Amino acid sequence: MRISKYPIFTSKNIFSNIESISYKLMLRSGMIRKSSKGIYIWLPIGVRVLNKVVNLIKKYMNSIGAIELIMPIIQPEYLWKESGRLTIDNLEIMSIIDRKQIKYILGPTNEEVILNLVNNEIRSCKNLPIIFYQIQYKFRDEIRPCFGVIRSREFIMKDAYSFHSNKFSLQKTYNKIFHLYKKIFNRMKINFSVIQADTGFIGGDISHEFYARKINNCSETKNYKELKLIKVSNINSIDELSNRLNISIKKIVKVIIIRNSNLLKYNSSLLALVIRADKELNFFYVSKILNLKLPIELATKNDIKSILKINSSIIGVLNLSIPIIIDYDVANMKNFVTSNNIPEEYLINVNWGKDLILPEIKNLCNTNINFTGLTKNNAIEIAHIFQLGTKYSHPMKAYVKKDNNKTELIMGCYGIGITRLIAAIIEQNNDQYGIKWPPIIAPFNVALLPINFYSSTEVKNKTEYIYKKLLHYNIDTLLYDSKEYFGIMLNNIELIGIPNILIISKSNLNKGIIEYKDRTNNTITLVNSNNIVQFLLKKIKKGI
Repeated sequence: MRISKYPIFTSKNIFSNIESISYKLMLRSGMIRKSSKGIYIWLPIGVRVLNKVVNLIKKYMNSIGAIELIMPIIQPEYLWKESGRLTIDNLEIMSIIDRKQIKYILGPTNEEVILNLVNNEIRSCKNLPIIFYQIQYKFRDEIRPCFGVIRSREFIMKDAYSFHSNKFSLQKTYNKIFHLYKKIFNRMKINFSVIQADTGFIGGDISHEFYARKINNCSETKNYKELKLIKVSNINSIDELSNRLNISIKKIVKVIIIRNSNLLKYNSSLLALVIRADKELNFFYVSKILNLKLPIELATKNDIKSILKINSSIIGVLNLSIPIIIDYDVANMKNFVTSNNIPEEYLINVNWGKDLILPEIKNLCNTNINFTGLTKNNAIEIAHIFQLGTKYSHPMKAYVKKDNNKTELIMGCYGIGITRLIAAIIEQNNDQYGIKWPPIIAPFNVALLPINFYSSTEVKNKTEYIYKKLLHYNIDTLLYDSKEYFGIMLNNIELIGIPNILIISKSNLNKGIIEYKDRTNNTITLVNSNNIVQFLLKKIKKGI
């Protein structure tokens, strides 16, 4: 792409009245412009990033056999009445009425629409499981839209829905998409965490939220130490473990397995409560918090061996086959110690979201809450997945045939907030010069900055040669063929965040070299001008 035919809409305005770094940089780099409160125009550079993200997500969704469709933005209100969701007090729903006075909803989500389709088109459980997905605009009447596209009224989402004839099938698909999301976010080089979450407005039995930490350049990951497995023999208590490892007891988690007659909502006979090892549980208080009946019984050694298959003197939080609830203090812990649930094996430097999924969190120890670990205050929700079960199929009477009988459709729901995801990536990848895109989603892979492009034949010829070669190899390349000063060109390209920058000057060409700048780490390399294309191809292949 030649910049003479491709407007970039960068801005010199520093937007000092805006707190969000991603919102500032999206405005300055020419990605978006505000149309009205909470609604934005996506400009050409922004659209290129958007398309890269969308295509990557589609590739991964298609890899698990998910089938793409497009549902209407406008949904008939009667479907929401059928599901019972219209009666929920939700001020974010945006409604419209047509000329015939028929009421519609601007889709904030699509459970009712997709279920209605599947109920009409799929008759037998032989056609299940099946996953449908779409990438589409959503509308929510956000009370206080802020931080640009992080909290807006109109946004783009990837929403997927799975359908099953039994809960085992749902769990299998849920786990598959859970791990697929981790692959997607790792490919985009996002520093993210996963939290077991409230099902909220969408509903269902189980849900997990994916959060991108609001940090620049992933600096917080430096606080994470390398996970280590160690063996220590003859340990019978946490105090002994603390002494042998010479680690504060406050760095160790304690797992207490309980029995109770009121655990039906957890679909388990046992429940694991996890607290910091220097704390103690007050079972009277716990019974109130978890709505359990007194007395609360501790699981026996036989329970732990027969049900959990654990034969270790100290129980750890890893790979437990029963529901887990952790205390707020535990949710805040970093680089903590836990048993590996194998005799004499212990894990050091365990971290939530990195090594373990963060389970349900409760104030188990009746202490002042100061949960600053992975909350919405310092993180951006980028994805949310749900095991809906029969929440929608039961009121909407959605069935399939199974062994000459009818069974209710079982649903799962899986969303990624695409526009919000882009802002989260910028929050983590920027410096004083602008955005530093991960190469896989950068608007262009390479920027060519020729100095005196129109007055130097050598510079023009070499630049055109490199440009055509890169296009031949399908490398997204932006040629800055304008008469602007070099400083302006470089400032714009660094602001936009193109990862590979070539600075082509007559003086360097006379020496047989071209200056290469790596935007990721802002390093300069002088490369032989005859080898520059191959050099770039290797760099791009390595980065992506």
